[in-house]
Amino acid sequence: MGKIPQFFRTTGQNIINTFSFSDVIAGSAIQEFNLGTTKQDTTKTFHLSVFPFYSSDIELQGATPHGTNAFTLEGTWSFDVNIGVPRQIQGEAIININSLMAFTNDAATHQGYAIFKVRKYTVAGSTVEIANAQSPTNSGYNSKLMLSSTVVIPKTAFAIGDKLRLTIELWCKNTHASNDGNVWLFADPKNATSTLMTSSDITQAFFNCPFIYNT
Repeated sequence: MGKIPQFFRTTGQNIINTFSFSDVIAGSAIQEFNLGTTKQDTTKTFHLSVFPFYSSDIELQGATPHGTNAFTLEGTWSFDVNIGVPRQIQGEAIININSLMAFTNDAATHQGYAIFKVRKYTVAGSTVEIANAQSPTNSGYNSKLMLSSTVVIPKTAFAIGDKLRLTIELWCKNTHASNDGNVWLFADPKNATSTLMTSSDITQAFFNCPFIYNT
């Protein structure tokens, strides 16, 4: 009697992938990242995390809006996640943030918007901007900017050790003659209450990124 053949799978073949029906239709799997920070002594790290955690800073403060009657960059923050396996991203990313423009002079005209930049930070140390988008412009005296924007990402490959980076810029215009007020970005994955907001306001920020999968 012949021997019973034995078949052994490779390590990669032992992995069983599961996908939702919506992922199959879109051809990509959406990974939701939480934006938040941790602090080691005086060093602050900005994270894109798949797990919610209490951020070391609920609110991230930008500069005092300049009285130039022109849109000026008043705050920029970059959040990273390390890529541990070769991956590709492509499709529509959805970004949700909550920010605040607070001014002391209500007679002036204040406006603000956000620019979102999706980047690849390579192992070699170079930064490549993949895609970007601008949010609608909001106006007001003390304005909470609840922004939801779509960024269309072209097909981009990431190697092991690369970083996926989301950079957020807050731009403000202040028609007052002098610098006035402050701007903040909120980034707490656990939605902790900020002293700058009411208990019902959202302090979470999300980056929903489309990863390509192979069925």
